[in-house]
Amino acid sequence: MVEGFAYAGVMTDYPVFVWDTAGEHQLYEMAYGPYDAPLDSLHIVQTSNRYHELTGEQLSPEVYYQARLRAKCHHACPVHDTLMWTPWSDPIYFYIGDSMPDTAHYQPGETISDESTVAAFTLTPNPAHGYVSLSVDSPVPVDGFLLTIHDVGGREKMRRTLHGSTTRLSLAGLSAGIYTISLSGPQGTAIRRLSVE
Repeated sequence: MVEGFAYAGVMTDYPVFVWDTAGEHQLYEMAYGPYDAPLDSLHIVQTSNRYHELTGEQLSPEVYYQARLRAKCHHACPVHDTLMWTPWSDPIYFYIGDSMPDTAHYQPGETISDESTVAAFTLTPNPAHGYVSLSVDSPVPVDGFLLTIHDVGGREKMRRTLHGSTTRLSLAGLSAGIYTISLSGPQGTAIRRLSVE
């Protein structure tokens, strides 16, 4: 896996991303597009560097974006010698304007992803103060589902592996604002917004 994938901010009007390299990495692919777009619809750029600046892309300050990263690795063993891609990273969320774009067409707590392919979940209370309870409605067991919380700048603030369909999360250490909650399981990833007071 690629580690340390992060949004470094806007430099000379262009968003910049950085990550850690590994000896077996041969090439990187970064996928990006609107924050609620499915992975297979994102634009993909390639680089051999440990950073990428989206200089040639037409990005809008009115759009809230996501970015993901993967690496092509050289795998050699007694059975075979081949190149393969790592899994895509969790999304990093970002925007290029002076303030977060308006996503008000989604109500707080409304699922952003397509619920027909991912587990649905609720957050209560929302807005929250001090803690939030997460309840998952899934046709498969949720043990092992990955929960991540990102701030509006795309920085990961929390990561948890679920061990049941109901989880109480402490929000200690999170400042007031809007956060993106991602829940990833075998059916895909669902995303909700959480307002912290």
